[in-house]
Amino acid sequence: EQSIEEFIAYKLESGEFENETINWIRNWLKNRDLTKSIIIRYEDMLNNPNTVLEKIFNFLGFKIEQKKIENIIRINSFNKITGRKRGKGDDTKFVRKGIFGEWKTIFSKNQKLLFSKVGEDVIEKLGYQPTL
Repeated sequence: EQSIEEFIAYKLESGEFENETINWIRNWLKNRDLTKSIIIRYEDMLNNPNTVLEKIFNFLGFKIEQKKIENIIRINSFNKITGRKRGKGDDTKFVRKGIFGEWKTIFSKNQKLLFSKVGEDVIEKLGYQPTL
């Protein structure tokens, strides 16, 4: 049994996070076929779901009406799926809070530093700014 803080510290300090996750992302970014892959960021989905879903459907070659996109967003909203308002957590459920950036409040200063050292190149390639 570990707390989330202990688990994060272990993954970062042991090198497992870099070996299992960051290196996989590095290899995928390096070798991906730009015509057969797109990058979708969670916060973009939250901030502008219509635009992101249009991008996904266009990428897949589907023409879809705006009303259908809005319906997809409505029936798959955080509130509809969980019965909770976005930002309200329930530690007993798989679906957490429906927000982005929570890691900044969970990671200790040292964990943020380790995360930045391990994955700064990946963070920047995915359009994020390293946060310390």
